[in-house]
Amino acid sequence: FLRCCCRNGHHSRRRRRPMIARHEVVAFCTTCSVSLLGPRLDIITTIAAFGTLEPNLVKLAHQQVPPVRVVIGCNFPKPELGNTTARSIWVAQQVARVRSLGIDGINLDIEGNTQNRDNLTSLVTELRAALSSTDDRYQLSFDLAISPKAQAEGYDHLALSRAMNFTVPMAYDECWYARAASP
Repeated sequence: FLRCCCRNGHHSRRRRRPMIARHEVVAFCTTCSVSLLGPRLDIITTIAAFGTLEPNLVKLAHQQVPPVRVVIGCNFPKPELGNTTARSIWVAQQVARVRSLGIDGINLDIEGNTQNRDNLTSLVTELRAALSSTDDRYQLSFDLAISPKAQAEGYDHLALSRAMNFTVPMAYDECWYARAASP
């Protein structure tokens, strides 16, 4: 039973059969548990865990048909983007985390990058290469603002998209003025 978040629930409906073709539906959570997300696994395609990830949830997600992908949410310190050694160490650590947790990849959330555009692109490209050399099925996604308030110069959207499976447009809480149209 799918429940609507509106007050009177008039958009709720029953699901009679699983969807064949699905759009990406990413569930972001800081405490990812079976009790929180288990009932919604029929519509979720990816769980992005930015905190605690319950091992039973990974098992349950992977048992779905089709399997729900589970990724860890990651951030990289922007001042270190120009440090190739720091990037290499961080990339290796993230790939090791993905492998040790038995999950499906990484969701990047690096906000407010107004400088270091090329170094950010290098980080994402290096991460993609490391993930693919370990297992080419690993997923890589990136949360990018759709109204970046003068941040467009900090992100090479085209180059980033070449290294990712998909981007997640951040269209929530956008209450500032963009200096230019989003890419």
